[in-house]
Amino acid sequence: MGTEASDCGSFAVAGMELEGTVFPSTLNPPRSRKPLFLGGAGIRGYDVNGKFKIFTVSGVYLEPEAVNFLAKRWRGKSVEELSSSNQFFDDIITGPFDRASQITLVVPLDGKEFARLVVKSCTEILKKNGLYSQKEEKECEELKKFFEPINLPPGSTVFFTYCTSGHLMVTVSDDTSVPEVENLAIDCRNLMEALLASIIGENGVSPAAKLSLASRMHDIMNR
Repeated sequence: MGTEASDCGSFAVAGMELEGTVFPSTLNPPRSRKPLFLGGAGIRGYDVNGKFKIFTVSGVYLEPEAVNFLAKRWRGKSVEELSSSNQFFDDIITGPFDRASQITLVVPLDGKEFARLVVKSCTEILKKNGLYSQKEEKECEELKKFFEPINLPPGSTVFFTYCTSGHLMVTVSDDTSVPEVENLAIDCRNLMEALLASIIGENGVSPAAKLSLASRMHDIMNR
């Protein structure tokens, strides 16, 4: 499936393409209760020697039920109001619906470094919110251990599924195809929510993905 629009019941959404990576309009990640729709996508990069370098492209997918849940509070708000509201993104992170993120590599990265960056961000968020206990520490180490032997060349993808049960599903693919079974399951709601917050939360690593999410959800909620 490419960037063509898909019907998600009472609304239709289109896919996106960024840096040669296709984010399909819908995604069927492992353990999700039903197909998820593309909420938004954006690049992640840094300034390297005065030049902006893109490292990954990320997409965020939501269960269709997210639309009605979010519309109760956010319908009628402008894109600017949504994109600047921490509460809007918190509602996406903690809402009673499945979510997923697709993180596709633009440049090569070994799994150990990928996990170090992810866990560092998650740990900072957990500690800031007073949620970093022995359980969270143990699951962060489990995440790092899983990624240690993995190589992530350009075009490879890490899928995270954030289940309403509080389970975080981790799936690695050589391309952007979604494997049927997850590689790792972590039972820790705090870590699950911190990981998604590291992408689209208050200091999320992809402002472009946050803006895309706010813009697309604005259009969907106000149809």
